Amino acid sequence: MTPCDEAQGARHLGVQNMAEACMQGRGVMIDLEAHYGRSGRIVSHADLMNVMAKDKVVVEPGDFVLFRTGFAKCC
Repeated sequence: MTPCDEAQGARHLGVQNMAEACMQGRGVMIDLEAHYGRSGRIVSHADLMNVMAKDKVVVEPGDFVLFRTGFAKCC
């Protein structure tokens, strides 16, 4: 088990890594925690499309899609 004071998650996929390559674009946040909490639920494509429709999220070519899951919060 990872200690609480250590970063968790997919470190290689973090948006902070993009800053090293000087990438720019429009960030689009999809807030899964607001809809499903921290339940650990596996989100299907249909679930994702439903969340995007409810929140009026539109993803266009070249956008950076960010998922808020709530799991970055420690303990």
